[in-house]
Amino acid sequence: MFSVVAKTDIGQKRSVNEDAYYVDPGKGIFIVADGMGGHKSGARASKLCIAAIREYLRSVPLEEVDERNLGKAIRISNKVVCEASRAEGVTMGATVVVGIVK
Repeated sequence: MFSVVAKTDIGQKRSVNEDAYYVDPGKGIFIVADGMGGHKSGARASKLCIAAIREYLRSVPLEEVDERNLGKAIRISNKVVCEASRAEGVTMGATVVVGIVK
């Protein structure tokens, strides 16, 4: 067993924190997304990204959380963010890092 702490920082250039994260120590899943600065909806994009990955990984048995399923989760999150961008008529994007501890 291990302890987990998560924290984000707004940085020095933005007035809005565009970071989002998700931590599931039980499954060993750790996700950090950073909305792309300069785009109007970076904070929304990072939240959508996290939500899509989290939702997909919840449906995957722990023993099947691997590179293939992580890739699929990230592709799904990309699709979700792109669809929201088109639907809302804004440019949005995020970078994401997913870590799995087994």
